[in-house]
Amino acid sequence: MQEHFCVTSEPVRLDAVLGKILSDIELMSQETKAALGAIKTCPAPCSDQTVEIRLASMKSRRVACPIASENCDYGARLAERLAYFLIGIMSTVGVPARHLDNIAGSVSSAAIHAAESWQIRGFLVLTGIPGVGKSFAATKIVMKYLRSAICNWFVRQDWKNASQAAESVVWTSAKGIVDDKSLAAKARSYRLVVLDDLGKEDETRTGMAIVRDVISKRYDAKQPTIITSELTLVNIQERYGRYIVERLVEDYCSKIVDCGRESLRLKEGKSA
Repeated sequence: MQEHFCVTSEPVRLDAVLGKILSDIELMSQETKAALGAIKTCPAPCSDQTVEIRLASMKSRRVACPIASENCDYGARLAERLAYFLIGIMSTVGVPARHLDNIAGSVSSAAIHAAESWQIRGFLVLTGIPGVGKSFAATKIVMKYLRSAICNWFVRQDWKNASQAAESVVWTSAKGIVDDKSLAAKARSYRLVVLDDLGKEDETRTGMAIVRDVISKRYDAKQPTIITSELTLVNIQERYGRYIVERLVEDYCSKIVDCGRESLRLKEGKSA
């Protein structure tokens, strides 16, 4: 049996077909850009950060919402879930539960202002009496650090980056690193360390040596470190030596902040 092939008199020109495809893509791109540019307010409640737009070149398509943020309905719900997710991670690195319970609160204080302006480089030393918000400010920084590891917080899969970042974060105290060798080892090498209550450890030769060594190791490695203490800068120098204070202030990104002598806890109690 002979096979018969039908050959058109005018062969298909691939360049013409390709040109038509590219033209259609360009038209769709322009229409999409115009449709997204026309969206100025939240179009409707959503659950996936997308919005439906209608185009002349096709019936409709769903694309990423151009105004999605923490201020829109979906963004606000997702931001709340993310906050709970980060709080759960922070509890695993040693952040005290009492600070996590109040993390959503909005407080204006010298400690918070210092935390907001610190670039997470060098040392941040927060001094002051109990209740001025030193540890609360440190908690805010840890949350900011973990959240910064998430490239696009609208993508739930990216949240795992915060979990990975938490593996190099530790919250401990001066007494903790003196009493626990494993905590001291983490404090020397982890990416971000909160050293709470400097000066509350036993004033022994061994204890002082461990604290000095941790601070010196972090200074040498240029790793960001948050220190809270009821000691003044003068007290810190008297207790640990001038060279330790010099390490705390040497980096231009480092900050030593006197958080005041007025307890926010007592102030809130009086206004309640």
